Amino acid sequence: MSKRKMLFFHHCGTVGGAGISGINFLNSVSKEQYDITVCCVSNPDNMVNIFRANGYRVIEGGNCPASFAHCVGSARFALSPQAIRNYMTVHRNKAFVDRVIAEEQPDLVVANSMTLFWIGKVAKKHGVETLCFFRETYIHGLLGVRTNHIKKHLSEYFDKISFISNYELVRSKKIKSQKVTIYNMIRADGYDRYTQSEARDLLSLEKDRFYVLFVGGVSKLKGTLVLLRAMTKITDPNVKLLLVGSTYEQLQKASRPTGWKKRLKGIFVKDYSKKCLEVIEKNNLRDKIVFFPSQSDIAPFYRASNLLVFPMTAPHQARPLFEAGYAKIPVIITDFENVRDLVDERSGYLFKNKNHAQLAKMIEEIKDCYTETEEKVALNYQNTIERHSPEVYQKQIEELIEC
Repeated sequence: MSKRKMLFFHHCGTVGGAGISGINFLNSVSKEQYDITVCCVSNPDNMVNIFRANGYRVIEGGNCPASFAHCVGSARFALSPQAIRNYMTVHRNKAFVDRVIAEEQPDLVVANSMTLFWIGKVAKKHGVETLCFFRETYIHGLLGVRTNHIKKHLSEYFDKISFISNYELVRSKKIKSQKVTIYNMIRADGYDRYTQSEARDLLSLEKDRFYVLFVGGVSKLKGTLVLLRAMTKITDPNVKLLLVGSTYEQLQKASRPTGWKKRLKGIFVKDYSKKCLEVIEKNNLRDKIVFFPSQSDIAPFYRASNLLVFPMTAPHQARPLFEAGYAKIPVIITDFENVRDLVDERSGYLFKNKNHAQLAKMIEEIKDCYTETEEKVALNYQNTIERHSPEVYQKQIEELIEC
């Protein structure tokens, strides 16, 4: 029996949640049944290198395939110059995708993002089976035209859609495609490799501190500024923030824009990095924060920490929840409807969006009554095993691509 050919499109060159999830999917596909080729943005080429390191043949796309920038964390006013340029880029990319599909002649085309919905129509011109991984959250926009356009294409040009949560599936109830919910897969590797003391030695951290972990770098969507403002309310000198994803020097550089366009924009709109830096400097937070750059192995940071905080400012995917589940530490996360599909008051701590005072109070209360977190931690660990383990994920992926 000959293998089926899969052509997998990925939209981002940097390493992120979608890329990690894409690798997890591909590694769960039977290599005896599928011959896999990846077409990936190669500017930058971080994900290209990772796909190749995992044994996949890669077609380098340069800046293709481009995302349609209309989801939480990546959206512009519909008629802004940036949005119009994005529409034009996507339109130009269609010829490239069409050529790749014609040359590869796959049996199955996979779009690793809802923002690549436009690939479905191109693929269907070639009579190819299509699958989309829906990893983002819709934005309604001014009139909802773009969102409805995305839903129409998903409904008409994709045979199957895998949603990252039931929340997203329910919001897409009018889409006619075959739909399933498959939660993000998280590997347990490394989370039991170190004790807390060993992890702190590895990372050169003090042994007697209460460490609050944040793995979002400097990001408005992930709520860096909210957390920094919460830290200004915490007076206990033993509480320190582990900020993973940016160094202090990177933050300083990002807050000083170069080029006349960015400088001119800075006169009218204060850059997010600059806002974060000002909060740190005005409130003498530098000694309360330990900065780390982006990491390929995040497990030691979870093991070294006492608490994870994920103060996102809009509905967003919450992979850190389950990493904290494996690490068996409590989590505080912003209370959004999509989050309650993943965690609630029984398995975590929820606070009101952007309410940094409430967040600070929660951090202090958890520190002072840490033993009371045990039941929540145990339930989050159980949820992680039942929903996000490789064994569960592997079976769901096999069922998805074989049915």
